[in-house]
Amino acid sequence: MAGPTVSVILERTLNDQDIEFLRDMVDSISAEVKCKDFWVNDTSKINGSFKVNPNDKKELRPFAWETGFLSDEDYKDLKVEFSEQFKFDLRDQVILIAMCNSDVDHMILGELALEVARNFKGAIDMGARLEYLTSDRFILNSNCLAQTEFSHILSPSHLRKWLHHPDFRMVK
Repeated sequence: MAGPTVSVILERTLNDQDIEFLRDMVDSISAEVKCKDFWVNDTSKINGSFKVNPNDKKELRPFAWETGFLSDEDYKDLKVEFSEQFKFDLRDQVILIAMCNSDVDHMILGELALEVARNFKGAIDMGARLEYLTSDRFILNSNCLAQTEFSHILSPSHLRKWLHHPDFRMVK
């Protein structure tokens, strides 16, 4: 069963060093990596909370990552909206995908998104509005970066608060 996904949106285009950083980060938390698919065993190296024996294949959590947009045409309207409304020059993105849907997969995905956003000074596009996940006014009224018709865009500090909230989930 497929799990949640998240996009870390960036105001700059990723370069070769950035891609190398992503690969190194994935390697550091994974027991196995095949291209852009990886099996997480320990997120402590990114200040995460998940750790299992790397030899216990049943406990490893499958994930994947990708960069870029499907095409510039697909995101043209979104880029204009971000530029005009939020003063955010949308240039690139890192997409993170959990391949399962347990609570731990949501937490790992959030921790990965937080690490990528902090390192690349990006914002986290949740892929939906948080009203679908919580009714907590503190979270909903917190100073997130932006809200579109369809999604909350969070700063790393706002995602950190959301990660520790009792209603926490990423969007499936």
